[in-house]
Amino acid sequence: MESAGYQTFLELSGWNPFFTGANTLIPDIIQAIKQQNADLLALSVAIPWCVIKAEKLITEIRNTKEIKDIKIIVGGHVFKLDPQLWKRISADDFSPDAQ
Repeated sequence: MESAGYQTFLELSGWNPFFTGANTLIPDIIQAIKQQNADLLALSVAIPWCVIKAEKLITEIRNTKEIKDIKIIVGGHVFKLDPQLWKRISADDFSPDAQ
């Protein structure tokens, strides 16, 4: 399912999603979270070497006073391979799929 499909699925479930994209810089993601006054950040990681970027993003969020308490849920192929990985990168939870 592409990002537009996920957005529709989430909207129909009562959420107000926004998609930043795979190559969005960490400062831009933090800015978007602040601007949107987000309650939840969902990260999907499909490629193992991208876990480092996800962990760095989570660390930056936790170190940013205005958004440090946002809930962060992770998913994607990498987390299915290692179901405890989400805890090691300080996410709040893991989901195997969008549902």
